[in-house]
Amino acid sequence: MLELTLLKTVIISVVLDTPVSNFFKKSHAWPNRFLLRDGSDWFRIIDLQILTSINEISVYLKPPIDGLFSSHEPSGKISLPPKGFKDISISNKTPSDVFNGNVFFNPYLSWHSSGIIHANAYKTKDISKSIFLSDSEAISTKDRLDSPHIIMTAVLPICTLSYFRTQAPPSNFSGNYFEVSDKPYLETDLKKDGPVSIVLDRNGLKMRAIVMDIMVHDQSVAIDLDRKHPYPDGAEMYFVNQPITISPNNKSLPAVSIFFYQPIKSDDLIIEKKPIIFWGRSKNQFQDIFFQVMKI
Repeated sequence: MLELTLLKTVIISVVLDTPVSNFFKKSHAWPNRFLLRDGSDWFRIIDLQILTSINEISVYLKPPIDGLFSSHEPSGKISLPPKGFKDISISNKTPSDVFNGNVFFNPYLSWHSSGIIHANAYKTKDISKSIFLSDSEAISTKDRLDSPHIIMTAVLPICTLSYFRTQAPPSNFSGNYFEVSDKPYLETDLKKDGPVSIVLDRNGLKMRAIVMDIMVHDQSVAIDLDRKHPYPDGAEMYFVNQPITISPNNKSLPAVSIFFYQPIKSDDLIIEKKPIIFWGRSKNQFQDIFFQVMKI
């Protein structure tokens, strides 16, 4: 398992290929960036911010902060059955009762270790932040975290039409770098303070989509994909990489682990721009949050 240590919350000033938009809150640390590399072409796919204080940790999962995405306002939350499956329509062409209402920009999920998960977005006209959905109760540091708990999920299409192009990092790249690839563009370097650029090599991925689960657990807990994990026994999935764990300096705060996998079964491939699906997990999954965002 790849272990990272978040030494401190820092604000990093960098030169970007596109300006940072108003969707980047200046008080936040620069995010851990997830990128897709398709040969010599690079794309920003999602951002993950982890903020810590003396007694709380917060996790923010966002579309790339320097891109523009739109979404319909969800009409409500979803209650999942204890067992079995629930069909959820997420078509962008024919919105279901889950996705309708006003259009918003760049919605994002946030989880706070006090036991809250919610979704915020930005209004169409004045780019001011708005509540996308009201808070849901979530797992907290008051709960037992001696096994990993999924707090949020993103379903990321493996389609470059869904993302914004970016530049390859320079050969003298000064940040932390990790790539899931047999032939990485740069060598792994995780010795520096601050966020990480985590790159997925499209050449090593199956088509369709990749699922990104964000989990929290005690720092003393190592995720064991054979024995200690949050997935049903016998679940069929293609492991993209072992979980990536980010541990705060404060040992009383939980660690955050990122796990990528791909479904074994898939339908016929259609090459078109597809939405990113965000899924916020409520406690006992009585009030889960679903929404999708589409690149503009």
